[in-house]
Amino acid sequence: ARGEWRMISWLLLLVMLEERRALQVEEDASCEQRRRQHRGLDSIQVLDWDSRVFAIQNFLSDEEADEVIRLGHEELDAQHGGGWEREVAYGTAFFHYHQSNMSRVLVELEDRIARTTMIRPHPDELPLMFTRQIPGAIVGNVVPNQRVRNVHHDKNQRENRVVTVLIYLSDSGEGDGGHTIFPCLPAPAATTGAARRSFSSKFKRLFLNGSRTLSGRGGREEEVKLLAACNEQCLLAHEAAVMNIRPQKGTAVIFWNVLADGSPNFRVWHAACQALKGKARYALQKFKEFPRVTGEWVLEKGAKRPKWVEK
Repeated sequence: ARGEWRMISWLLLLVMLEERRALQVEEDASCEQRRRQHRGLDSIQVLDWDSRVFAIQNFLSDEEADEVIRLGHEELDAQHGGGWEREVAYGTAFFHYHQSNMSRVLVELEDRIARTTMIRPHPDELPLMFTRQIPGAIVGNVVPNQRVRNVHHDKNQRENRVVTVLIYLSDSGEGDGGHTIFPCLPAPAATTGAARRSFSSKFKRLFLNGSRTLSGRGGREEEVKLLAACNEQCLLAHEAAVMNIRPQKGTAVIFWNVLADGSPNFRVWHAACQALKGKARYALQKFKEFPRVTGEWVLEKGAKRPKWVEK
């Protein structure tokens, strides 16, 4: 009898150990999921507080970035067919709804962006946008040695956009180009704000006149000069007087297209400088919008609670 009890005790101990191991595995999986959801949110870097521009390193892991590139290539394959990699200098693709739902990385990324911006995903906003750029491609001939296709504000064509999340999927070496400039914002080491003030007033005037994109193709002398000045800042790269951000794989740059009071943020005009050398450059963008309002809460006379009334 004593031997039987000893055997039963050993079996019970084994069962308890197995249950504890299973609970530990479940807890580890839960911790890993939370870690992915909150990746980078504890290391937000303020690039310009007044203009609401921030950066988060390691927003994506290298493995996640590589998976997004693979999915982006699939989308570009579907658009252009075979041979596009050499022919298409600047490729853009939106991830379709079904693809976003099938990919764990894209689903978690949408959730991560929602947690960062505090705006949940919804069908009124555009899906994630994937871009690929070939180094050394000609981007225009409006100004000499042109390295910037255009300078734009992300309220172009979509006035409801409130915040942009730009995620670099590849690195850019020193002097390789491919950086992002914000001409209305100063570089961290800038000693004078004169150039920035000049840019700010001109871009604010463009915005108030209804422009959201500066390409210089209209031939207006003032706009061509402004594009040339921005192009010069692209050529200066890390020596520029304006804010310039060199791509680092997995880093997210977040900038708000509106100020805290809801008015337009005139200072976040920006441009992607042409990559000069190295491998192809990849990036991902999410343009967050508030969901459309289809009605309003109305408190009728004598009612204790308001009710939702469709417009």
